Amino acid sequence: EVLAGSGPADLRAVVETLGTRALELAGVAAGPDEARALVRAALDDGRALAALRAMVAAQGGDPAVIDDPRRLPRAAAQAVVAADADGVVAAVDAEAIGRAAVLLGAGRDRAGDPVDHAAGIRMRVRAGDRVARGTPLVELHYNAEARLAEARALAASAVTFGTPPPPRPLVRAWV
Repeated sequence: EVLAGSGPADLRAVVETLGTRALELAGVAAGPDEARALVRAALDDGRALAALRAMVAAQGGDPAVIDDPRRLPRAAAQAVVAADADGVVAAVDAEAIGRAAVLLGAGRDRAGDPVDHAAGIRMRVRAGDRVARGTPLVELHYNAEARLAEARALAASAVTFGTPPPPRPLVRAWV
């Protein structure tokens, strides 16, 4: 969606910031204002999306999935982790969410382990969101139930409630 000129505002801001920095470092733009304008133009006029299609094709993938994501594999089942009380999401532990995704088959514990390309996690909340009891927090997409209970518990523990931290910049530093 972002590469097609829309998508979530925070993700677009990250893409613009990273793209701006990349163009500056590559010497493509004279400064940050010119670089940001180039990035925005590529996002808005379809060149960024065309570049993604070309990258997918160059790696032997089906570029048609860029325009029709329904062509991607779908998990056979879904489970929802819901809020057990009213509150405000204070934090989401990204590492715990990643470990839960591995348990569902979306990643590897060790090199050589198989990856289930249909498995994964969809976050339904972020820090600062006010939720009511029963509000979906996390969706688990899976094909095998072997480690579902463990993944569900890990995903539930990843979302904490309380006072959210103050907003932080989306890109905090350059390394």
